[in-house]
Order: sequence, then C-alpha cells, then structure tokens
Amino acid sequence: MDKKLEAAVKAIDSKFTKEILKKEEFRGDYTYEVKPESLMEFMTFLKKEKACDFVMLAAVTGIDYLEYDDDPRRFGVAYSLLSMKNKIRLNVRVRVREDNCRVDSMVPLWKTADWQEREIYDLHGIKFDGHPDLRRILLDPIDYGEVHPLRKDYPLKGLGERHSPLKNYGEDA
Repeated sequence: MDKKLEAAVKAIDSKFTKEILKKEEFRGDYTYEVKPESLMEFMTFLKKEKACDFVMLAAVTGIDYLEYDDDPRRFGVAYSLLSMKNKIRLNVRVRVREDNCRVDSMVPLWKTADWQEREIYDLHGIKFDGHPDLRRILLDPIDYGEVHPLRKDYPLKGLGERHSPLKNYGEDA
C-alpha cells in the first residue's frame, strides 16, 4: 500500500472508531461506510486533516439498493474523494432508510457537490440537509412532482405521457 494512503487510513481509523460501519479494500482503493449522523464530521476530517487532505470531491452518486440485500437502509450516497497533494483517493458511502431519506449536504465543504446533490435529489429523492438550493435540476417539478425515475420501483415504461400545462407542444386544441 502507498505510504501516504496508509497514513490517511491510520488517521481515519484512529479518529473514527464508532462512526465507521464498514471498511473495504479492493485493489488498493478504500471505501468507508459511515453513519449518516457522522457524515459531516467524517468528511470535514478528510478534507482538513493533513494526512488526508482530500480537497477534491470528484463525484457524488445516489444508489437504490432495493432487492440488493436485506438491509432496511434502501438508499445510499457514495462520494469519491481525491487528494491532489498526496496523490491518493478514497470512497465514502452512507446508507439511509426510505422513511428518513436524507443526509447532510457537502456543499459547505465542496462547492462541486451542489449540482450533483440536486441531481440525486431529482432522480432518487434523497434530500440533502443544509443544501443552499435543493430543487429539481433535470425534471420539470410540475410534470413529475414527487416521482423519482431512478428508483428501482419506478415502472419500466414510465408513468405515462406527461405534458406540461406550461408548454405548447404544437398539438391541436
């Protein structure tokens, strides 16, 4: 293992003993699953701790684990972090229940989380607490309401035709 990645992993493991639910290593990449209530503290540490220095949030992804396992935490958010200075990367995952489908927004730490979190909210319905402008970014709120098409229980053929009353599609009246 790379010495800088090893130092980062040691720093993380010594600081967060109770907050880490799972730690996985695959081909030199580490993924931490943390408790949702500890996410902001965990991510702040990853960004500000010298041994970690994950100053770049490369990607944020929403995940629907329906039918994946028996875990009642149906939804997940995965973060990919990069440390340019240390030349290392790390993945962080958090899972939430459908009845409490919300996590802390990472926009206060990384501005790049802004539109990515909006997209996840729009397509999966996961809410981000503290987001400065959490509204739909891809789908028309009048046409879709509280429907989120990347959920695995969304019908394969969609929910039928949706024509916005605000747009003229050239149909005869």
